[in-house]
Amino acid sequence: MTERDKVALGREAWQRIRARGEKTFADWVLIGKALAIGRAECLRIAGSKNRSASATSPPWALAGAERPRREAAAGRKRGSAVDAKRKTEF
Repeated sequence: MTERDKVALGREAWQRIRARGEKTFADWVLIGKALAIGRAECLRIAGSKNRSASATSPPWALAGAERPRREAAAGRKRGSAVDAKRKTEF
């Protein structure tokens, strides 16, 4: 079975889930395999070997830029009564 066939099976599984709402483990496995093939193809096209960058990484980290500085909230100071109350609630 070629990668193209695996991707086609993944698409069909996704269509079944969307159309009927049936969520079988076998369908999710097919979808996962298709996504893995797609990701590998994207990395190949981009010429990247970086598999550690995740969807949860902030954009500035992926771009290699400096981390933006946090602006202080208007009128709020560290160590305020609100902060003290939050610490004691947990």
